[in-house]
Amino acid sequence: MSQILSKSMEYIAVTLEGIEDIAQLEIKEITSANAEVIAPGRLKFTTTKDKVNKLIYITRSLNRVYEFHSSSNYKTIEDILNKLPKIKILPPFKVKCHNVDSELKSTEVERRIGEYYFKQGNEVNLNEPKTIIIIELLNDLCIIGIDLTKKELRKRDYRIKLHNQSPNSLIAYAMIRLSGWNKKQTLLDPFAKDGTIAIEAASYALNIPRGYYTENRIEGIKISKDKLNIHAFDSLLHNVRSCEVNAKLADVNKIINFSRIDIDWLDVKFEENSVDCIITSPPYASKDNEKDIEKIFKQFFHQVNFILKKKGTLVILTNRPDLIQKYATLKLKKEITLTIGDMFLKVLIYKNN
Repeated sequence: MSQILSKSMEYIAVTLEGIEDIAQLEIKEITSANAEVIAPGRLKFTTTKDKVNKLIYITRSLNRVYEFHSSSNYKTIEDILNKLPKIKILPPFKVKCHNVDSELKSTEVERRIGEYYFKQGNEVNLNEPKTIIIIELLNDLCIIGIDLTKKELRKRDYRIKLHNQSPNSLIAYAMIRLSGWNKKQTLLDPFAKDGTIAIEAASYALNIPRGYYTENRIEGIKISKDKLNIHAFDSLLHNVRSCEVNAKLADVNKIINFSRIDIDWLDVKFEENSVDCIITSPPYASKDNEKDIEKIFKQFFHQVNFILKKKGTLVILTNRPDLIQKYATLKLKKEITLTIGDMFLKVLIYKNN
């Protein structure tokens, strides 16, 4: 059994377009493998079965992981059919097509490829398959593999109270890593919404694996009991309650300080130049609320100037970087574009030099 687990194989990790470097970092930390970006949001790496299982159990930056079998360029479905790899299938199976940017219909691709492997004597079960063959269509690139995750890893089990403008867990984790924050520093999210940023930060700092409470545990992973200085504030009591519920499910509710605080009271809660890192996602701006949002941004940066430490870091997720920049008083160090379906968001990283 140990020989089987120690055999190195190729895998594909799926993350959000824009945070590939964070995914590479995490894959390296957990498996020691150097992952190569082969397409937007797709990373290829080589490791052992036991290490990839550990990666799936721990990861906070990946949405799916699958066993790589082949990749090729295509124009038609016949091009794909002519290059299908030999796959040892544990029956029953089904085919799942993830069509990112292709004119081909996913259902037709699933049907045709499913027929191909069915005719090789493999039983099909669309409801309870033991093997899921993944077909990813990325522009003119087709990647084929065997799914290892069965579900989207970004859907954290603790997130039962959701806010429609809260960053998903992959983005929240990426923002934390991009900030350079460590567990000895003060972290503040003044627009906490459902608490995802603070919860991901606490879980990361305490080394709590993503699947710790819901999946078969992997031995040898030590959970830290360090005290943290994490604050999650929101102006709405309903949001604070949502944060507390989610944090309790993640078992970090006693680690994070939750409070209903309006943005213009931050200078009362914190001393001057006392916060190391602010990571947040302010309210999204639209044509209907733009003036109100501008007032919030103006007041926000007024408070940031007072509470953020010299050489402190501010990381913001926004749909209107132009409005943020209009009121920003710190030096912009980096700007990252995130692609989520048809939506584009910006992560802005500032330093208080």
